[in-house]
Amino acid sequence: MTCDFCNNIAIIFITHAVGGDVENICLCEECSKDQSLIVKKGLTEILGEGDIVAEENEMNSVKESPNLSKTCICGLTLEVLQKTGRLGCPKCYQTFKSEIQDRIVKSHNGVEHKGKQIDIPMTLETLKERREALEQKLQAAIASEEFEEAARMRDLIVSLDTQIAKI
Repeated sequence: MTCDFCNNIAIIFITHAVGGDVENICLCEECSKDQSLIVKKGLTEILGEGDIVAEENEMNSVKESPNLSKTCICGLTLEVLQKTGRLGCPKCYQTFKSEIQDRIVKSHNGVEHKGKQIDIPMTLETLKERREALEQKLQAAIASEEFEEAARMRDLIVSLDTQIAKI
């Protein structure tokens, strides 16, 4: 597909659906950097000309605000990101990386996925190797007087012995 403005190859596709009307906007990399093109093409029909002028004035006043520390190349400021929770372009992910990670950590209790592990049947060899490793950890925990860890290792060893007996 080609850009709606310059006929270069489009890499960004915006679809806006209101009621039964669907509007597609195709942009190349250069045109996507020019935020005014998106405003002229997409938001004019959505908000109306008066609202767009007000929005542009608001964005310009935010850009000029000296107390904001970060602004992306697309013009999105940290203040606008905090108000809306929406990013303006792919570069925003790099510009506001720490703020985005903070939000993810707060809402998802971390940034690491901790899903269920699949139950893969282990061979007898693997079970015995795992038991030996746990036995060594048990001895080390006892030697360092970490009795809670030792009890946990003991319970894992008993569980492995049960699995080994079934094979």
